[in-house]
Amino acid sequence: MIRSTLARVAYTALRAGITLPKAELLRAFSERARLRNLLKQLEINCVIDVGGNRGLYGKHLRMMGYDGHIFSFEPVREEFDQLSKLASRYKRWATLNIALGSENGRKPFNVIKRAVDDWGDSAVFSSFLPLRGDNNVSRVDLVEIKRLDTIIGDLLEQIQNPRVFLKVDTQGYDVEVIRGAEGCISMVLGLQSEISVTPLYDGVPHYLQALDYYESLGFSLMDLFVVGRTTFGSILEYDCVMARLDKLKRE
Repeated sequence: MIRSTLARVAYTALRAGITLPKAELLRAFSERARLRNLLKQLEINCVIDVGGNRGLYGKHLRMMGYDGHIFSFEPVREEFDQLSKLASRYKRWATLNIALGSENGRKPFNVIKRAVDDWGDSAVFSSFLPLRGDNNVSRVDLVEIKRLDTIIGDLLEQIQNPRVFLKVDTQGYDVEVIRGAEGCISMVLGLQSEISVTPLYDGVPHYLQALDYYESLGFSLMDLFVVGRTTFGSILEYDCVMARLDKLKRE
């Protein structure tokens, strides 16, 4: 009875063109609940957070109840300093001031001035790739870059039976990060990556190419979350969440 009444109210609001002010917040909580459940099903005890920025992803993990290891990578010094300050409040959260990619060495990185998105939040666009249009590059840093498969042994050395979830959010460079993990990809049980429908950067793979590549590595698509839309309402980017189905704990 209550459910049908709520449905009638909701459809009445839709017909009248009324949007719920808390709808985005409810959507965000729903997405995080699904991620939390997936981490539990995969029995994850180690999250590798590539593109850690100022630590919001790791903070959300802790607020969701995840208490395992987090390794956050962030190449921009001022962002890394904020990340490290936040991470120091928690146990089992390490931070590294380097980038991950498909090569070892040093590489120019475009540091973009922070902008404010349509929701008033600080938006991050710094990337190895050039941003299309007026990109407001404030400087170019030469940053250290590593392949994950060359350093993962040191990361996980003290973790018994590591069960790894790899989150990548590198502003168009995600596929290169995964290419640099091919030597250890069998250790990764779950994956979260931002994939591009409407390119913001030059050289970013199309989302179907990225999904095809991730599936070729043995991952199955669990969720697609909208990250952003154009002014016309079409999709800019998705967060894809994937998992190895044979590693899921049956509930």
